This record gives sequence, C-alpha cells and structure tokens, in this order.
Amino acid sequence: MPLQHVPSLRHSYPTLHKLSGYFVVSLSTLLALTGILFPTYNLSHSHPNIFHVHTWTVGAPSHNFPLLAWPTFALLSHLLGLVVLFLAAQTLLSGLYYHRGAHTHRAWTTALTYWSYAIPVQRVWLGVSQGFGLILSLITSEPVREWLGVPKSETGVWEAELATFAWATSMAVLWATWMIAGEVWLPSATVQKRKVL
Repeated sequence: MPLQHVPSLRHSYPTLHKLSGYFVVSLSTLLALTGILFPTYNLSHSHPNIFHVHTWTVGAPSHNFPLLAWPTFALLSHLLGLVVLFLAAQTLLSGLYYHRGAHTHRAWTTALTYWSYAIPVQRVWLGVSQGFGLILSLITSEPVREWLGVPKSETGVWEAELATFAWATSMAVLWATWMIAGEVWLPSATVQKRKVL
C-alpha cells in the first residue's frame, strides 16, 4: 500500500501502479467485509450489546464521575468496515476517471490508506492500554485503586478487557481521522484559501 504513494513509481510504471491499486482495493474490500461480518456473527471480542457505551469512572463510589466514554469494538468495527468500503469504491472510481483529477484520486487513496492502517494502529494502542492497565493493577493502596476504578472481580476484569479493546480501536479511528485531516482536508482548504486571496 505505501508504494502506491511514491510519485516516481506511479509515473515510471503506470501499469504496475494500476494493477497493484486493484490488488490494494480488493484487499481493502476484504478487510472491510471482515470488519462488518465478524461482529455480526459474534466472532469479535466485544460487549454483547453493540450500542453499549464503555466508561472509565473515577472518584469515590458514593460520588464518582465518568472521565471518558467510548463505543464498543463491534460498533467501531462496523464503522471502520463501512468507511473502508466507501473509500475503496471512491479510490477505484477516481482511478478509473483519473483524467478528471489526479488530486482527487490521491486524496481518496490517502484516506483509504490511513483508514486501512487503523487495524495495526489499534494493536499499538492495545499494547499501550494494556501497559497502563498493568500499572493500575500494581497499585496496592485500596483507596487509590477504588478511586481509579480498578476492577476487583473477574467480571470487572472481563469488562475492563472489553473496554480496553474498544478504547484501542477508538484511538485508532481518531488517529486515522487526524492523519487524513492533516494530509487531505487541511491542505485542500489551504489551497482553496490561497486561490481566493
């Protein structure tokens, strides 16, 4: 996928670029379909209720407050799958009509690349989140553990694990959106602004 973005390869080997582009779009489509179908058939590690909202609450049990809230892994997986399907279609269509605008094709391709990278980025965030959970589990002071919401029971640990999986996916989606904003949307807005001035 990264080689698709190298200008010298695109210009020197257009047929290779086109064929590898079809291959990338095909793999992205397969990735998107698994992202949609796995949670549908309960083959993913997610809360049973797709619309459940995970929260991390802190404070004393009598008056704690939610510090953070995020959706389930299944909901985010569906979202990722649908967005990647849409971006794969747009990448393919803009490639077929490349003569109408190379910038449009590159923008769709860049967006597809970042959203497809959300899965490996999710794994990185999962490692960071589990490291944070390990640090929390090493805290021995019971009042501090209670204030931070460290789970005490096996059920609580299971729920925290599901929440961590969903949290890592939320961070990957935010990362992909941030990267696309920095590479596609913001530069386009800057170019449009310069044309007006």
